[in-house]
Amino acid sequence: GVTGILIGAAVSESRRRTGALARNRTELEADRATAAAQKEIELNHARAQEIAGVGSYRWDSATGEVWWSDQFYRLLGIEPGAFAPTSESFHDFVHPEDRGRMERLVEDIRAGRTPGTANIVRVIRKDGEPRWFKLAREVERGPDGAPRRIFGVVQDITDEYKTSQALRESR
Repeated sequence: GVTGILIGAAVSESRRRTGALARNRTELEADRATAAAQKEIELNHARAQEIAGVGSYRWDSATGEVWWSDQFYRLLGIEPGAFAPTSESFHDFVHPEDRGRMERLVEDIRAGRTPGTANIVRVIRKDGEPRWFKLAREVERGPDGAPRRIFGVVQDITDEYKTSQALRESR
């Protein structure tokens, strides 16, 4: 009677808990596999950037958050994560003769006038070495046309630039 009902209820509850534990274990294993796969993707991305000599950045105008890839820091001769970048940080590395042009570019982006998607700019690395960078970006705009997010890449093209200049001068 009552004992059988209680035993049956206890067995049923035990099976329910065992099933829940198995589901939780399966979900945990899936979460770990997803995290491992995500980590692998991030490592591959970082490796590809290093091989290509390309860094990337992201700016969110709503939060003001700026993110630089490790390779972006390295291109500037800085230890990755040495400081938290701001929307103005890169301008400190821009060659003084190119700063006005960069400021106009930023004004154009903010005003909805984006002249092209790539620019070439001179920078002075932390160690004082001048380099030529190609900047390319994609601007995500809100309904009002104002930039919401910018995702961009930075490539050190110094060797290509010098080769191109030497060819021009040899003609």
